[in-house]
Amino acid sequence: MCLHHGRFLKKYTVKRHENSRVEYTRLDGSLLDLSDRCLNQGKYQGRYLDKYQDQLLRTSKAAYYLLSNDLKHISKADVLLRYKNLLYEKDLATNRLRIKQDELHEMVVGYYGTELFEILESDIDKNDEYNWLRVATRGVTRTVHPLRHILLILFLTSDMDIFFKGIREAYNPFGKGPWLCLNKASDHYEQDVVTQLTVTADYKTREPVGTFVCECGYIYSRKGPDKSENDRYQKGRVKAFGLVWEDKLKTLLSEHRHSYHGMARQLGCDIKTIHKYEAILAEQDSINTNADKSSQKMSVSALNKVYRERLLHVIKEYPELSRTEIRSQYQKEYDFLYRHDREWLFEMLPTGKPTKGGKGYVDWDQRDLEVLLQLQKAQMDLLNRAKPIRISKTSLGKAIANLSLLEKHLHKLPYCTEFIDKVSETKWQFQLRRCQITVRRMREEGLPLLEWRIQREAGLSKEDYELIKGELI
Repeated sequence: MCLHHGRFLKKYTVKRHENSRVEYTRLDGSLLDLSDRCLNQGKYQGRYLDKYQDQLLRTSKAAYYLLSNDLKHISKADVLLRYKNLLYEKDLATNRLRIKQDELHEMVVGYYGTELFEILESDIDKNDEYNWLRVATRGVTRTVHPLRHILLILFLTSDMDIFFKGIREAYNPFGKGPWLCLNKASDHYEQDVVTQLTVTADYKTREPVGTFVCECGYIYSRKGPDKSENDRYQKGRVKAFGLVWEDKLKTLLSEHRHSYHGMARQLGCDIKTIHKYEAILAEQDSINTNADKSSQKMSVSALNKVYRERLLHVIKEYPELSRTEIRSQYQKEYDFLYRHDREWLFEMLPTGKPTKGGKGYVDWDQRDLEVLLQLQKAQMDLLNRAKPIRISKTSLGKAIANLSLLEKHLHKLPYCTEFIDKVSETKWQFQLRRCQITVRRMREEGLPLLEWRIQREAGLSKEDYELIKGELI
């Protein structure tokens, strides 16, 4: 189909026996059919093709996009990772980016229809382990015709430009930030002010769990991925309420005109939480009052002990507070310890952050994304090596020549942490992959699939092989 006019192309009559197969064909105007009618296209009649005109036009425009854009900087591994991220977004891949092939097959065939696949000579045999859809979404050495890649890309994004512009983007199950603060006590409640998000995997279900940290001290988490706009307003568990929330609770308690149910509604928690923090705040006030009254009578060493305990409690309860925030909110304790116990104070306080643009400053958000791209490529390289290597934090760190960064600063790289959790293999998973690679190679070479040969070629002990035998068969 002509992408400019939306008209089906027609075959030009050429007598093969009169022309050399390597000779250029010069068009003869008298032989051209320039009418607007669609001739019989073999077994595909004009009316039959008209049914798929819109989809064929989209395919033609997509092919033109590939021909007219410079994509040399994009590797096969980049495209495969983009496929997996988009499939994960559509719930067609697991948290470890393993493709749900049966579900994908049903979705793709349902989206296009078997007739269109027949017209484009791109039938998908579900029972064929190496049908083009499986090969395109797996890290194998086989190739897939560009037309079939186009069909998969349009199924995933409906737009070639969107697909390739997002080639470097890793899928975030909670969407792009900033995210909502759900602290009812703050003046920015349900506003997009949260910039710190850490994504981990649930230890049972392996579903993504996001922990959102706001500057007001409020920390909450929920399971993902987000499937609708309303999911953004949900929270699974509150990990810390923060100073703003506690100050609001103190105010409500001091007014003596609110019921516990009313305070719970205003603060977005249950009554048990109100009772719990009422007792905690009362205890803290008692400690502070007693300490203040006896401070002049206490010795320096005794007062030093009291102030130490206060700061240790604050640092433990609110680890997200910076050194400056602690100093401003607990100035009396800070000043006393600065004068009498400076070495201990500086050792216990959070490490000061260099100013942005200053010497020693590291933009960890930017580094997180940069290292993530390196890890994604390293994983694909490890999977494609002839000799299998177990995917782990150590092997990925060595592959990017920066293992020390992952060992010392991984807690500052949430996207990298999430990715490593997703792709890291257990011993059992690695051994199964080794056997699967061996089986594929034996099939390609036409060798009989004998258990003893698979075990020997994969280099597994008899005990290890027995553990994965059932899954492998």
